[in-house]
Amino acid sequence: MFPISVRIKLLLPVIILISLTVSFFSYAKPTGEALYQQCVACHGVKGEGLPALNAPAIAGQDTAYLSRQLLNFSSGIRDKSEQAKSMALIAKALTKAEVDELARYLQAMAVTQIDSSNSITGSLKNGARYYQAKCGACHGGQAQGNAVFNAPRLANQNSQYLLQQMRDFVVGDRGYAQGDKYGRQMAMMANTTKGQELTDILFYIAKQSSEHKVK
Repeated sequence: MFPISVRIKLLLPVIILISLTVSFFSYAKPTGEALYQQCVACHGVKGEGLPALNAPAIAGQDTAYLSRQLLNFSSGIRDKSEQAKSMALIAKALTKAEVDELARYLQAMAVTQIDSSNSITGSLKNGARYYQAKCGACHGGQAQGNAVFNAPRLANQNSQYLLQQMRDFVVGDRGYAQGDKYGRQMAMMANTTKGQELTDILFYIAKQSSEHKVK
């Protein structure tokens, strides 16, 4: 039988290993799936969004875009709506690493097909023409988004949500902050279309296929 001092020395590495293991699991970074649980109530189990809450579909959206929006919410420059205040509270509780982890998880989610064309009436022919002239260069010919231009996917997004965002850009509730470079760009573009032309553009977007994701 070893003396107690020797036994302690022999057991010390084991104790340290157990302590490190417990510490690791206690402070393990939450997964994207775990982080998303606080989003489900508004954005849906599949990230499909809930029109009744004006919560957008976010599944399959580009990682960089999602991270940027969460950080903008956290810093208070995303928009001035009441909804933004709720999002800001959630975003502020996330570290930068958690924001990126959540964004990666969301991009990997399958896009849920959303046909919101029944909530808006327009001309598909005119909508396609207007869209390609004013939106396609950045958001892609089929509204699939373009990560190179930091432009999000618009296809498979609720039409009423998109309409509200355009209105917010026009009245200055979004895209007003100096730190929101891409929001300011969209605010300028939003002011170039209105009325039936905007309705036709949104109708065209609503008709796009769910197969198109931001790459």
